[in-house]
Amino acid sequence: MKIVFLDSATMGDADMSGIAAQGDFVCYPSSTPEQARERVADADVALLNKIIVNKEFLDAAPKLKLICEAGTGINNIDVDLCRERGVAVRNVAAYSTDSVAQTAWMHILNLAGMAFHYDEYIRSGEEHILPLTRAQIASEMGVHESTISRAVSNKTVMLPNRKVVALSSFFD
Repeated sequence: MKIVFLDSATMGDADMSGIAAQGDFVCYPSSTPEQARERVADADVALLNKIIVNKEFLDAAPKLKLICEAGTGINNIDVDLCRERGVAVRNVAAYSTDSVAQTAWMHILNLAGMAFHYDEYIRSGEEHILPLTRAQIASEMGVHESTISRAVSNKTVMLPNRKVVALSSFFD
């Protein structure tokens, strides 16, 4: 089985030995569209990341049975045409799923907790931005103002300049 990787430079210094063990493996750091068509002429499997797979590409690859996208997006591949020609298309399953979920939750919590507001307050000082009021925070959270007062009383925070301030100073 002949396997060609048409733009392996997009993978950095990833270890390809597991792929190489599967057959006759040829790895190209990059390929122009013309080179890609030449290089898949007798390939059974094409690995790629940014190469466009269209009619011209598939016409040049009569033996091709599998295209492996070395990323998640397959917008560079004419999947319908591949299906018509009996060429399977696979991408990197579950790639970065955990980090995407973590990033999404980070943004949700940042917005819900208004961390961006306090970041600006801490970086620029109170002369540049006024802190939120306890009433605003309580309203946003759906709790009574006294709950906010109890939560921040007798607590401090250290600023980037190593200055320690009362957490209650962030609220009017």
